[in-house]
Amino acid sequence: MKRWHAELQLMQTRHEAHTGFHGTDSNKLRPGGYFRKNRPFDCGHSRCYQCHGLKLLHESTDAELLADQNLREQVEEISAARLVSERSIRVLEAFAASI
Repeated sequence: MKRWHAELQLMQTRHEAHTGFHGTDSNKLRPGGYFRKNRPFDCGHSRCYQCHGLKLLHESTDAELLADQNLREQVEEISAARLVSERSIRVLEAFAASI
C-alpha cells in the first residue's frame, strides 16, 4: 500500500495524459493502477505507428543521435592528438639528430 500511495500522483497524471491523447472511451477498460507501470501514450498495440513510430520506422532517437555525435567528436579529438604527438616526435627526433 505504501508504494500505491507514493505513486498515486504519478498514476493520476498519466491517466489524465492518456485521456487527453486517446480520448475517454479507451479508459473504460483500464483499472485504477494501470498507469503505475504503463505509459499513457501507449495504446497497447505494438504495431501502432502513432505510439511506436520511432521503433517501426527505424528512426534514431535524440539520445542515439547525441551518442553518435559524441563518438564522432571523440574520434576527431583522438586523431588530432595522434597527429600532434607524431609531429612532436618527428621534431624531437630531428632536434636530437642535429645535436
